[in-house]
Amino acid sequence: MANIIDMDSTDKLRNASEALNWLSDGADHSDAAADDIIQALASAKLDDANREKVMEAMTLIANDRNSDALRHWIAAYRNGDASDAFETDELTQAYTYYNIQDRSAVVDMDVLQTMLSMKLQDPDASVTDKENSQRYFEIIRASSSTISAGPVATRIDHNSPVGLRNLGNTCYLNCVLQYLYAVKAFRDIVINLDDHKLPLQKYPGLQHFGRVGGLQVTRPYARWAQSFLPRLAKLFDGMYTSSAAATPTHELATDFLVKLEWLPEVATGAGPSPSPPNSDGGVSDTTLVGDAPTPGSDADVPMIDAPKNDKFAEMSEDDLKRMKDFNDKVKAGNLQAASEQLARQQDVHEIAANLINKAICAMNPTGSDWNGRERDEITRLFYSSFHLNSLKGNPQKLTVDHTVTVHLYDRPDGIPEALEAECELNPVTSEYQTFVRPGPILQISFVNQEVIDNVERIITHPFKVPQQLNLTRYMDQPPKELLDLRKEYWGLHKKIRERKDASENYHAQLRDTAGKLVEVEGSELLSASSQFLKSVQKELKSEFDDLDEVASKLETVSGECSSNLHTLKKEIDLIGRDLKKTSASLNDRQTLIKLTSEKQVDELDYTLFAVFVHRSMNGDPGHGHYYIYIHDFANDNWRCYNDSQVTTEEGDINEWIHGSTQQGVGRPNLVVYVKTSEKDKLTQPLYREKQEPADDTPPAAINTAADEDMHDSATEEDGPPKNI
Repeated sequence: MANIIDMDSTDKLRNASEALNWLSDGADHSDAAADDIIQALASAKLDDANREKVMEAMTLIANDRNSDALRHWIAAYRNGDASDAFETDELTQAYTYYNIQDRSAVVDMDVLQTMLSMKLQDPDASVTDKENSQRYFEIIRASSSTISAGPVATRIDHNSPVGLRNLGNTCYLNCVLQYLYAVKAFRDIVINLDDHKLPLQKYPGLQHFGRVGGLQVTRPYARWAQSFLPRLAKLFDGMYTSSAAATPTHELATDFLVKLEWLPEVATGAGPSPSPPNSDGGVSDTTLVGDAPTPGSDADVPMIDAPKNDKFAEMSEDDLKRMKDFNDKVKAGNLQAASEQLARQQDVHEIAANLINKAICAMNPTGSDWNGRERDEITRLFYSSFHLNSLKGNPQKLTVDHTVTVHLYDRPDGIPEALEAECELNPVTSEYQTFVRPGPILQISFVNQEVIDNVERIITHPFKVPQQLNLTRYMDQPPKELLDLRKEYWGLHKKIRERKDASENYHAQLRDTAGKLVEVEGSELLSASSQFLKSVQKELKSEFDDLDEVASKLETVSGECSSNLHTLKKEIDLIGRDLKKTSASLNDRQTLIKLTSEKQVDELDYTLFAVFVHRSMNGDPGHGHYYIYIHDFANDNWRCYNDSQVTTEEGDINEWIHGSTQQGVGRPNLVVYVKTSEKDKLTQPLYREKQEPADDTPPAAINTAADEDMHDSATEEDGPPKNI
């Protein structure tokens, strides 16, 4: 040891161990020292005589540990400019913030994610502290992801989609992004936005552009959406070219959570415009050349309910400035809220719905309303129209939505039965729902939470998700025979529900020794009470002679309860069999063709395209993990997209989506069907850059270029418009 300590400054250091011993003057366990300790040791030895030796030692240690922090120190001190070496090392600050002592160890991002989530949900934490938590988390994650031995010499695999890296509990977002990328029709609209977006500069005085599916489209909404979609297009480009998992930017992920209603309802007109004087929201006249409408077309007119708003012309500059300042504060606060939500578990249905609404706000209308013509290409893809029909002769009510929501409270056997339950006759209002025109893409979400013992729990009932779904039974103006068959189903469903409710009355909820609620048959409870009273009467003897009579009556009532419950169970079983038969008839293709026509049945055929799965422990809806299965029709296979991993699956999808693992029980959260006749046109999950056969570029260079493309797609710095 002494000969190492006494080494002359000119002696060559052979490895990191010798370098550490030299820096620490032979102190024990110096190889376990954290990076910041090593930096301090090096600084203490850093004088003109030892500068080269210190740099040599630090280089050996940095390379051995693969430490960016030590490399940063070397770069800062090499030329004697060390004034901000520690202050500007954000990675060191991040490690210090999260109290990570060993910079050479692999960071467990799951643990770090838990720490971040706890901080973001801490009501006592300041806004600055929450911002630092998020920022330092991203710095550590990005740093660990960039450590690499160099580019792998493999060509881009265009036979498989790429995954998406998790930014920290953003599995829900990755699922939605993979789904939307796989919808070719949507992807093409986003990539070619200039061909579809609303030309705002043509209507400089308008602040409102009518309603789409219940959403009031305003100028700020449209401008914000038209700045958001190009960032999504950039990520799509990265997913097309990348050789490894692509990375959504933090800005894009945060923007996904921004709700349009958070934005100011009107533009102030104050402040510098990010666009040229002849444009609004980045739309130029050049973009619209050749887009002039044909006579009689309303393709370039604004949506309905769009009166000109002149009130800003009457406002003073001071008033306009105050309005702009207020709007900026509102926007900043809500964007901060979105940033904090980013690391928390979100519902994929809400995220997908939010994105669809944003895309609609950016679109140029192609029709006047829902009484015959679609408004734009996005609504044409996702929106379905429905009628609320009355048996009392009341006028039909038209509604539209991009998602059908079904409840799982009654534990339906499968999606057809769940849809029927949503569409069936309401005994109170005498109304039932029918499809008027289903959209080419049919999204079905599930209300799958219930409150048990004052705690929200997920319903993990394993209902069947069929590969094929026909909507004929749910359509508007059905033939009498089909409607009669549906009414028969509704009647049976009502009977079985009534008997199940009656059965619940013969049960009681008690707490076990652990304090957990358990359900007990009333007959058992009464019988136990009878036995208890008899034992009490025996102990007290003649003091309570009437207890024996009460105990006997309880035994009698217990027997009646048991008999009635047995009868109800038998009736539920018999009615359930009839219900299954009727449901089978409503699902039978030949029966539907007989009651309608083969052409109509063919037009209403839908094929399963995607299933979003949420897996959680103990049925807790606030925690867990999302992944998605997507059907590649062209290649006839299913793939599972689990963040950065994409795998091909074989077997029964109903086993995958309801499977139980050590990490919890899976259950569908959102399923997507596509019109069978249009499935090849609407979808294309495998959309990857093709490599030219004659390209002689070395594989490593190809991979490096692809990585750069991926990096470019994830470094968009432009934010939403500043003056909305």
